[in-house]
Amino acid sequence: MRCITVLGPSQSGKSTLVQHLAALDGSRSATEAMEPLTITTFDYLGEPWCALDLPGGSEYAALAQGALMAADAAVLVVPADPEGAMLAAPWLRVIEASGTPCFLFVNKMDTTTARVRDIVSELQGYSNHTIVLRQIPIREGEAVVGAVDLISERAWRYRDGQQSALVALPGGPVAEREAEARAALLEHMADYDDALLEELIEDRPLVTDALYAIAGRETQENVLIPAFLGAAERANGVTRLMKALRHETPDCTALRARLAQAGSCCRPPGRFCREPGHRQPGCPEKRRKPVGPPLARSLLHKGHDRDRRHILRPSPDARQAQHGVRRLCRTAPGAS
Repeated sequence: MRCITVLGPSQSGKSTLVQHLAALDGSRSATEAMEPLTITTFDYLGEPWCALDLPGGSEYAALAQGALMAADAAVLVVPADPEGAMLAAPWLRVIEASGTPCFLFVNKMDTTTARVRDIVSELQGYSNHTIVLRQIPIREGEAVVGAVDLISERAWRYRDGQQSALVALPGGPVAEREAEARAALLEHMADYDDALLEELIEDRPLVTDALYAIAGRETQENVLIPAFLGAAERANGVTRLMKALRHETPDCTALRARLAQAGSCCRPPGRFCREPGHRQPGCPEKRRKPVGPPLARSLLHKGHDRDRRHILRPSPDARQAQHGVRRLCRTAPGAS
């Protein structure tokens, strides 16, 4: 069983997203409340999954640490407007401090006219990782009607409550934006893959399957944060997110290594250590991003220490929640 923790500010659509993820395969799912967590177990393509849904109030930040310590990956859900996305910054800091691989889901794309690049740019200022767009929206007028996958260069048109339909890649501004965004994505991916960098420099044809493999490895190694788009309430973009989770979420061996590293390293998990043998797996060697600007005082919460550089150790409540989550996951049907 693989486990994800779903985090984000209040009213970002976390619970709705979990419900639609659990319903994708049509198999039976189970939901159990372990206050304040909501734990959902489900199957997707024959594989068992567990989703930990935590309320978005900042008072739950300490419990988020425990939930992340039981998770193979985190899904950060943000609303599709720059000001609302900024409210997710404290949760992003919690995820990064835990060292957990993260997927960003920009939700409620059906209700916004904001540019996705502005939303990502707002969050990027508070992130130690580069956030890379894996999709761009297709618009008709002001409405978002689909998305283009930047790796496969396939376009998909949303159908409410159904699988998206494959359509021809639109021309004009969409094609121009797709080329620009894809070039930026490949450049960031090449920062951590020498073979891809060589192919880009020599202008060789790129193989889609190889690009997906590189993207998956870099997500698992926690050097980049991929961003996906959708509207969970309409089930738009949910299947694409679940496919990414299935292929790019590391297995439990990575979680064991991360927890062992957290127990032995002189710095909190997710922070880079210069001591020999203490470096986090997948640590970016080629480029270190500066820490983002400090959060506004109104966004600070109990999970941050005074200098705002890392997250305090889990409280007794967080440790208790962590043990409860692990116990439930071991006893869930289909758990392995």
